[in-house]
Amino acid sequence: MHAGAGNQVTDIRASQGESWARDVIARRDGAATKLKRAQKSQGGNCAVFASVAGAALHNESLSAPIMRRRQSLPDGGSHEFLLIGDPRVARWGESKTVVVDPWPGHPSACTLDQAVLHDSRTGQSYPLAQLAANSRIQGEAWAERAPSGKDSGRMESISPLGQEEINKQMRKMGLPPVGEQLTAHALADDSTRLFDVRVGTDPSTQYMDQSDGETRTFDDISATLLNQQYAGRQRR
Repeated sequence: MHAGAGNQVTDIRASQGESWARDVIARRDGAATKLKRAQKSQGGNCAVFASVAGAALHNESLSAPIMRRRQSLPDGGSHEFLLIGDPRVARWGESKTVVVDPWPGHPSACTLDQAVLHDSRTGQSYPLAQLAANSRIQGEAWAERAPSGKDSGRMESISPLGQEEINKQMRKMGLPPVGEQLTAHALADDSTRLFDVRVGTDPSTQYMDQSDGETRTFDDISATLLNQQYAGRQRR
């Protein structure tokens, strides 16, 4: 999923349209499951990213439940992400339920009470816990199922989809190859809701590890990812 999300503006610019193309290829071929989309095109939207994260989490020995939430947004569209823990249960609550969402440009796990969806295109900022608690905004949560044996096999037998094949598929659809023209087409496509969500929380938020009393942020961000995201924001 190196090219990023197919509906994130910065990823589309940084990859010169490749992230959008990968998402389109998977959806056009009618792949039945989100994990099959990930296997086939190594790209997708928030739901595909959540499915890949869910498959990875089920390989870990977690004492907390793994939940998926689909949350409608006040200005239209929706977002899917994973939760470790269940905020409806007192043992977890919002402060001990962890949001795992690899879809933002700079993904970082955080607790639900600290999770924010901020779209830099519109300036809208939505605390996820507040959205979930608002009865006027539709949302649903369910237990994330462990991947089937077939799905697990898919994740272990991925054949990389190269740019040459992507360009071939684009030509069949009457579209330009990966590059500036495809980028412009993707950004002008009004059939897909585009976002510019760069972070899922305040990256300076510190959490305490009860085992050693140390405070730290959840995830470091690699220089490679920072450079890729910076390049995407410079291309206008």
